[in-house]
Amino acid sequence: MHLLGLPNSTYYRYKVKVYKEAKKIWKKVCQESLEHRALLIKKTLDLCISINEEIATDPNQPPKDRIQASQVMVDAQAEMLDILRDGQKLIG
Repeated sequence: MHLLGLPNSTYYRYKVKVYKEAKKIWKKVCQESLEHRALLIKKTLDLCISINEEIATDPNQPPKDRIQASQVMVDAQAEMLDILRDGQKLIG
């Protein structure tokens, strides 16, 4: 305040504006990071679903492996639905 020759009220008004702007920037950084992470998880789940679908539909695989692959595939699809639903909330 003294260095810039600002009155107290002006200094604190500027300070509030800077904090608000910093909050907006941080929120944007966090949202972009969340979106990126969600996309990585989605990509991984897509791969998981694909691999387990191959196992589940391969008649040469033991029944136990086919059943487990089917369960993993369903779980991954449910997680994918959650990610897409949550992602929609992030977008607005």
